[in-house]
Amino acid sequence: MNTPSDWLITAAGQGAAGLLAWSWQAMVLLLCVWSVLKIFRAKAPALRHQVWLIGLIAVAALPLCAKLAQRFPALRPAGATMRYSPVMSYVIEAPRMVIEAEPLTTAQVSPADEPVTPTAKNPIFGPLMFTIWLHGALVVAARLLMSCVRLRRIRDGAAPVIPADLGLTGNEALMTGKISLRLSTEIRSPLLTGVFRPAILLPADIVAWTTPAERAAIIQHELAHVARRDPLVNLFQTALHVIFFFHPLVRYACRQMSLEREMACDDRVVSLGASAAAYAESIIKVAERGIASGPALNGGRQLAFISHKQMLKRRIEMILNNDRTRVAARHWKFLLLTAGLIAFLAWLLIPGDNLKPGLAQRQAEKGASKPVDTLPPKAQAVKDIGDRQGSDDAGGGQPGGMEQSGD
Repeated sequence: MNTPSDWLITAAGQGAAGLLAWSWQAMVLLLCVWSVLKIFRAKAPALRHQVWLIGLIAVAALPLCAKLAQRFPALRPAGATMRYSPVMSYVIEAPRMVIEAEPLTTAQVSPADEPVTPTAKNPIFGPLMFTIWLHGALVVAARLLMSCVRLRRIRDGAAPVIPADLGLTGNEALMTGKISLRLSTEIRSPLLTGVFRPAILLPADIVAWTTPAERAAIIQHELAHVARRDPLVNLFQTALHVIFFFHPLVRYACRQMSLEREMACDDRVVSLGASAAAYAESIIKVAERGIASGPALNGGRQLAFISHKQMLKRRIEMILNNDRTRVAARHWKFLLLTAGLIAFLAWLLIPGDNLKPGLAQRQAEKGASKPVDTLPPKAQAVKDIGDRQGSDDAGGGQPGGMEQSGD
């Protein structure tokens, strides 16, 4: 009889195996996204941001695709594809074999079989790894939640203003609509907060250290985030970061998305007619004030004007580079091609069998399964009836059997 502790250990082991396989799949997928961007060298920041976003969406959808493939076998990759793709097979099966492998009995293992992996002899390895991951994810989520609560308190205490109060009049690009402007004494750099009801928070003394043109460019930058629906993307990115806080490639992809997102908004601001020199000066001023405040609020559901110090140099170079071609139209052909490649790769990464595929396939290839399991159920039933009839005939239960043996 299984106790609750046995059930928890089993569930934790299965969770660790699934998480490890998911991590390997994410590594392969994001490496391919990085390679595509390096090979084709897309110039538009908005386009690079979309490619990274598609890659992270594919990573997040891998477990769902595996469930759908299990429910609908027609969606599952063909067995020939897995047999002739050793790299994909290794990526899918190796992590599960490390954790889910179980010692086989002598009746199941043929003399030519390889020994069981050493990690399979330690049943606590999988549950322990899952427990460590769970504690780390809870710590990261708790820190983000505290940041969101603090930011919500700052937002509620900020004083609402209108563009005219900031000395901004006659600028049609600053039509904020339902997006409120607020001044707060608790922040040192502008930021956008909120997902469904966004608000732009500005330092209370922003009039003292910026010109009207610089303030207009700052507000236009935050409005560009709203127009691009970046708060929703940032929420998705944050959730994925909580799950893969340990994964270096996922963290790298999230950083690249943040950089491309800021550069795409910069590109939008300059394309709306803002002075490149004034805009670059405003970014430098905000960066100088933001360095002292630290990254305490640069997480959760808000988007900071300067969300990472290392982005500053690249952003300034992009804004002041007059020779750079500003691409306003979306490269749909490149984007569709990249999305198709990512979807095809994600389809190849779908496991064909979620129940210890490595061991099952190895036993099937070496013929280690029992003979009784090699026949279909109906054929096995017919064989059993024939065996019973033959044993009855040999025992002399039927006269016809004696006559046949006499003949």
